Amino acid sequence: MVNNVAVPVSDVSYNAQRNPIVEKSFGHATEPEIYGGGVVYTGSFGGAYRPGNNGWQTVIKQFMGGNQAANVETFAPDSVIPIKVSDEFDNTFEFGSCAITSIEINCNVNDYTKITANWIGTFASYSTNNPCSSAEYTAPISVFYNTKIGNMKVKSLRLRLERPFDQQNFIIGSEYLQDLVQNDNVTISGSFTVSPTDYDLFKSIYLTGDPLSKTPSNANKNQIIVDGATIEFRNPEGTSTIGTIVISKFALTDGDASANGRNQFEKTINFKVPVDNKTRKCSFTFGS
Repeated sequence: MVNNVAVPVSDVSYNAQRNPIVEKSFGHATEPEIYGGGVVYTGSFGGAYRPGNNGWQTVIKQFMGGNQAANVETFAPDSVIPIKVSDEFDNTFEFGSCAITSIEINCNVNDYTKITANWIGTFASYSTNNPCSSAEYTAPISVFYNTKIGNMKVKSLRLRLERPFDQQNFIIGSEYLQDLVQNDNVTISGSFTVSPTDYDLFKSIYLTGDPLSKTPSNANKNQIIVDGATIEFRNPEGTSTIGTIVISKFALTDGDASANGRNQFEKTINFKVPVDNKTRKCSFTFGS
């Protein structure tokens, strides 16, 4: 559960890392004393991406700093939430003052769209009589052949949203006085693997001009900004649209090509989503 809303997931993990304080002294073969130090909680959860599910919409909004608008704000205020995990025996760990640090959405051929969220927290409690509510799995998912990514011919698309936080901000006076501090802006990046027959976007990365005269061409003057794409998710039957992601612009950052024997000529392009410095918003929106 994220902020008391059940999220449908297929995998979950969480980790508690203790940072012991060790006394090192002369005259001892080993450290004479080891004391308990601060604790860092991290975790992740993910599953099929259900654009119409309220649980995943809650996760995305919390990542955006609780902003209810469609656009992702790069300077969103810090937002902390509770995250609760239960097992089949109703043993429940609840982590308090958590922040979503990254969200990754993956579209691949021969698969359904997947989403994974990573988080960091500061406190934890345990109970045996307060299990998570059952998540709603009836919202449809989108499989690869009913997912449209603009006019791009790609075999896979990875979209990563990051909101970096310092691991912990410990304060002298108590092991429990700790807080989360956002240490950078929201960034959106990703990569896509181009179809073996499609070279248009790949040429945008590689072509710069005439290699003989060593002069730039009119068409390629180190221009890395290209039009983005509208990712349209449709239900498994292909009868209705269940969600969209609109990326207005791509900043193409690097391209990689490889071929092995008689296999396909693989071409992968990495990108970042640029930010409008006036509106302080990325050219990126979620839609339902």
